[in-house]
Amino acid sequence: MLSIIIALIVTGFVTMFVLKGYKAQAILMAGGIVLMIAAMLIGQDLPLPESASTGSQWLDVFQFIKNTFSSQSAGLGLKIMPLPVLLFTCMRLALLNPSFAC
Repeated sequence: MLSIIIALIVTGFVTMFVLKGYKAQAILMAGGIVLMIAAMLIGQDLPLPESASTGSQWLDVFQFIKNTFSSQSAGLGLKIMPLPVLLFTCMRLALLNPSFAC
């Protein structure tokens, strides 16, 4: 129950700062770090395998972020690259055939 309360409080602060106009990426990252540290303080473990652990729970938070970024960045690039080609093809088809709907 304590973890749910902490998550709701952090979500409220993150929402407040994003709506105030702060950089969403920085606020979301800070909120995630706060949640991971809070989980560690109430006795939850990070989903980090023992082989990837740094030996310090405090540094494992940043090791988990590093592992997540390195595994997600390549997949994100491969998802984004085809979008301009798809958009260009759709616009070209719409220009050639006005009844075509993208």
